[in-house]
Amino acid sequence: MSTVLLASFGTAGDLLPFARIAQRLNRRGARAVMLCPPGSRLPPDVETRPVGPALDFDQEIRERPELMGPSGGTIVIRDYYRRFNEALAPVAVEAIEELDPVCVAAHAACPGLRWAARRQGLPEWTVHLAPPSLFSRHALGHMPWAMGLAMRLFLPLGMWAMTRWYRPLAARWDDPLPQGMRGLMVPEHRLVGLWSRAFCDGPLPDAAVHPLGFPRPDQATLPAPIEAFLAAGEPPLAIALGTSAVHVAGRLVPRLVAAAAARGLRCIVLGEVTLPADKGVLVQPWADYGALFPRCRAVVHHAGIGTAAAAMASGRPALLVPFAHDQPDNAWRIAGLGLGVVASPRASARRLGAALDRVLLPDLDQQARVFAARLADDIDGADALAGLLLAPPT
Repeated sequence: MSTVLLASFGTAGDLLPFARIAQRLNRRGARAVMLCPPGSRLPPDVETRPVGPALDFDQEIRERPELMGPSGGTIVIRDYYRRFNEALAPVAVEAIEELDPVCVAAHAACPGLRWAARRQGLPEWTVHLAPPSLFSRHALGHMPWAMGLAMRLFLPLGMWAMTRWYRPLAARWDDPLPQGMRGLMVPEHRLVGLWSRAFCDGPLPDAAVHPLGFPRPDQATLPAPIEAFLAAGEPPLAIALGTSAVHVAGRLVPRLVAAAAARGLRCIVLGEVTLPADKGVLVQPWADYGALFPRCRAVVHHAGIGTAAAAMASGRPALLVPFAHDQPDNAWRIAGLGLGVVASPRASARRLGAALDRVLLPDLDQQARVFAARLADDIDGADALAGLLLAPPT
């Protein structure tokens, strides 16, 4: 039986795609072992090896809201990436020696596993989950000029932060930075993106990344309260701010619910949210997006890449309220495809209502359905990568 080592850490949006890769490897008869912080919330059939102390990013964001602010990316790099990779490298060396894997595949922010693989001469794959993590000015999508300019200024800052905090590790590991710091995050070989070419085509001029497709979740059912709510009236508005943005949303959710109610829309709100009792609003801690979104009138989300993929696959238009990290680029790319409308998470109820009116237009609904049909023709990116990982090295 072939063994493959995987590594990722971060929010659910960082961990779950690798869990799906692990599941697809297992279905192909391989053994997948995922290196991640202990206590990571993963499906029970995913085998893991603990790395470093327990890390719950949701709790970190509750305690440090600045992680979802404009400087959140550099804070994460400074305070979390380095600490995790310091712990990852020795665990990876030990796992490679014990398990004799055929290759490794790591989140772009997990160079510790890739260093351990190079040390043993193993093939190493770098996996990017969203285009902005390529630090490529060509991957910035259809942003307004001011935001695009800001992102182009931010990219060198992000690369500087990665360089500053990786150099001590590179020195400790006797690992010269490959082609500078950019080569560490965006190597020339075995570089894949888990997104659809319909969302962002490739390869890019300065990053030979090959999009494989979005990972496809397995079919799931909905909890009984959601099924009952759906059956009791017209399709509602789904409000899904993921596992991280919901903790810094403030008054955004009440404003969205008020805007929806003014337009006769019921709401299903997902996440740890407290709202006044209202028969037109159902709050649930979680639901499978693939099962819920297709049965809704529209979706409000933060444009995290996993939630965005599920919303686009559902064929429902979106109101996009991005906070930080890859979310602004994802949001404006979705809007550029004619699948949604972008609004600030700090927007007033009036502005959110105006944006929601545009989302509910028939033209946007039709475009969303057409695009969903295109995504339905894509292969499962997680399964495609599993096949590449098990193929003979070239």
